[in-house]
Amino acid sequence: MTTFEAHQLGADKKPHPAAKRLMRVFKRDMVMLERDGETLVGYVQKIKQNGSIFIAPHTEANADARDRDSKDDFRLIQIGAAPFIKAKARRVFVDEMGRLRDPGPPV
Repeated sequence: MTTFEAHQLGADKKPHPAAKRLMRVFKRDMVMLERDGETLVGYVQKIKQNGSIFIAPHTEANADARDRDSKDDFRLIQIGAAPFIKAKARRVFVDEMGRLRDPGPPV
């Protein structure tokens, strides 16, 4: 659902009667997910309208420019919405001291 559709007055808020919100992420949110047996901490670099989420590892600087550069080997991690949920993805929070607060994987 696009942002425009979500803000229309009188529009049905749920695209399906059984629909429920599983997760809400925005650009620059820190996320943690399990991928290939590893736990990855990164931030959401961009989100496409088709549901693709692009994640940059939290240790990478200038990730967007490096991803666009054809000479650089670096690529953002692209994951769809359904595999994002299956990877036990969750938002994590980093405080001013740099401590990571992880609410744990969803049940």
